[in-house]
Amino acid sequence: PSMYGEYEAILGQCLKRRKLAKMAELMMADANNPAADPDALSVQVIDTLQGSDCTPMSVTLSDALLDFITDLDKGKDARCYSGLPDVDRIVGGFRGGQYVAIGARPGVGKSAFALYVAVNIARRRGPVLLASLEMSPKEIAARCVSGASGVDGGRINAGDLDAEAYALLTACYPDLASIPLHITDRARTPLKLRREAVRLKNR
Repeated sequence: PSMYGEYEAILGQCLKRRKLAKMAELMMADANNPAADPDALSVQVIDTLQGSDCTPMSVTLSDALLDFITDLDKGKDARCYSGLPDVDRIVGGFRGGQYVAIGARPGVGKSAFALYVAVNIARRRGPVLLASLEMSPKEIAARCVSGASGVDGGRINAGDLDAEAYALLTACYPDLASIPLHITDRARTPLKLRREAVRLKNR
């Protein structure tokens, strides 16, 4: 009985190898097929590496309660905070597994809000992946520099910088460069976003 866990792990690895071999065959067969979706194949490979098809997709209420109590015991350590007191008071912090949607009319600051939260959490808790459908990484970097330096974003975009403004921009670079914020404007589908998140997690 004491060897059951070891045997199960060996069988699991063998199953993964068989699935990877099968996936390799499928990928070779679809290499020249324009109708094949390479992102879908990539996700299948990731799923194979992370676990087998028999991985449970649900939990019991007992397990959910245990996770809930564990979070309560951790207190604030189980949450990530935006850094905006009013938001944190209303939301109660962001918890793992949550899906939080922020909605508003165009031009009221949704992107600026998301960037502020991402930078704050990355600074305090560790790596964050920020996916943008509107701005390039360079534009996001410009916003970060503007916020950290106090130099107006319009002046930065126009290149209207005197010696004082330029000194303010360069002074905030070391601090910003140390923040573990990863930016992508290429992960435009859930499959690509998931693949990038898994890649960063496994680094």
